[in-house]
Amino acid sequence: ASGDVLAMVGGYEYQGSEFNRVTQARRQPGSAFKPFIYGAALAQDYSPVTTLWDRPVVYEDPTSGFVWRPQNYGREFYGPVPMRRALVKSINNATVHLFRDVGVDYVIDFSRRLGIQAPFQRDLSLALGSSGVSLLEIVTAYAVFPNHGQRVAPHYIRKVTNRDGEIVLEDVFMGEPPPPVYETLVAATDDDDAPASDEVPTDERIPTDQVITEQAAFLMCDLLKGVVFDPDGTGKRLRELRRPVAG
Repeated sequence: ASGDVLAMVGGYEYQGSEFNRVTQARRQPGSAFKPFIYGAALAQDYSPVTTLWDRPVVYEDPTSGFVWRPQNYGREFYGPVPMRRALVKSINNATVHLFRDVGVDYVIDFSRRLGIQAPFQRDLSLALGSSGVSLLEIVTAYAVFPNHGQRVAPHYIRKVTNRDGEIVLEDVFMGEPPPPVYETLVAATDDDDAPASDEVPTDERIPTDQVITEQAAFLMCDLLKGVVFDPDGTGKRLRELRRPVAG
């Protein structure tokens, strides 16, 4: 909730490699990207029981001629499935269809709001996590869900003072802070209470940390708990931790 980074492992031997794998490495997240697609769907008034279709599909890039046939793990298709089950079982083709319906640009914008700044390749393979992101970015974005929809910029130094108590450094961020997200304030239009016309403010955009609604964040956390606690969940082995967990 605070954005404080309590631990970071960027490598195992600094003398051998100064490359920080938390902030500098960009790796394909694979299925770890799927929650951003399902989160974007919830923002578009989908619900955990919305029916998705898991069926074979073939896409061809008109420019390169590349043909893509996404497959599910296990090589089987489930037909109509509730959105919750599609995420719990990490069903690839259902996710690709959902990604196409929600919209590539909408999902990219949603991911940006949550804090991912890496460049995206704008095609349907993004649904299965084909674009590289840093560990720092994906953790920042995931943190929005348990944080009631609020985004925080991660920082690893609260404050450095000199011997006289003067502040030398304060709130040092890891990487660049995500760009601000704005909400629009609209002037009241109640005729009885409206002030004189020259006193009515125009639409005003103010920065906000509330990047998704609390309701959407709650639903996303509930969906991700299912990944662990549902009998068919792909993360069911994490139940061995015997503590609340989602992912």
